[in-house]
Amino acid sequence: MKAERINKNQIRFTLGAEDLQSRDIQISELSYGSEKAKALFQDMMNTAQKEFGFDFSTQPVMIEAVPLSSGSIMITVTKVNKPEKGEALIPAITTPLTAEKTPIPEKSVPTKQADTKTPSAEGYYIFGFSDFHTLRRTAALTPEKLNLKNALYQDPKSKRYYVETSYKQAGPKVRYTMNLLYENASEIHNNPLMGAYMQEHTNCVIPTRALQKLRTLA
Repeated sequence: MKAERINKNQIRFTLGAEDLQSRDIQISELSYGSEKAKALFQDMMNTAQKEFGFDFSTQPVMIEAVPLSSGSIMITVTKVNKPEKGEALIPAITTPLTAEKTPIPEKSVPTKQADTKTPSAEGYYIFGFSDFHTLRRTAALTPEKLNLKNALYQDPKSKRYYVETSYKQAGPKVRYTMNLLYENASEIHNNPLMGAYMQEHTNCVIPTRALQKLRTLA
């Protein structure tokens, strides 16, 4: 892994095919916040601290991941000094920090017909809520016996809540819940390495089955 300091707020990492192979990680895995992707993000932060004295724990960052030729990837991490009002204090990949919704790809939440004939694609999304009332109201509408891995985080600075979700297959209940979250969340992200950043820089309120537990409180 090669690290290059661009300026006082930006570092660029380049990982070749051999780097990815030695970590046993595929570029496609970065899209789902896998454990390998989280470990890679942590290594990048440690390298930035050791080689350049960069500390990314004190302010929001933007992360841009760009695949290169021959199976390599370039990841640029940029400190955001003055985010605009309403911007997320967690990283965005290939786009600036934003509170706008990114539509959930149809292939990640298949239609009913596709669900009955072919395996559903894996999915990884983080949904942001500006207040707990909206989050709890949304959780109250989720179906019983929901098989969806999810956790709840809160940003200590903005006080916003974030629900991290992931699934292997999108059955009817998962599809319904994902659409429900999409309709009620104020921001949506499905970007690489975000889960690692959340774990490092936000507070984990409910580590497992967050929506299911909030549903019982409503």
